[in-house]
Amino acid sequence: QDAGWETAKQVTLNAWKDMLKDVKPVNLRDAKSELQELTQAHALGLPEYRVTDLGLNQVPRFQAECFLQNKVLGVGMGERKKSAELDAAQVALESTVLKKLIP
Repeated sequence: QDAGWETAKQVTLNAWKDMLKDVKPVNLRDAKSELQELTQAHALGLPEYRVTDLGLNQVPRFQAECFLQNKVLGVGMGERKKSAELDAAQVALESTVLKKLIP
């Protein structure tokens, strides 16, 4: 017979506590998802992204602009379109323009 889930949990946490003490919580949602959920929750519409290829020869480089209601909320850069959009969304989440739109 085992001692149950709580006992197993405590034994495991005690065994790993020194290694776990410096672990920071992780947000499993990416910035684009978080921004979309936030804007929809406040009935602001969907963010839009405009991506520009700035790469030279074999070096990919993209710039993404994140718009909401025709206002630029953020600009991001990346080696892939998706990473540029994620960067722009992260900037948008921290923008003063977005904070003014949310009551």
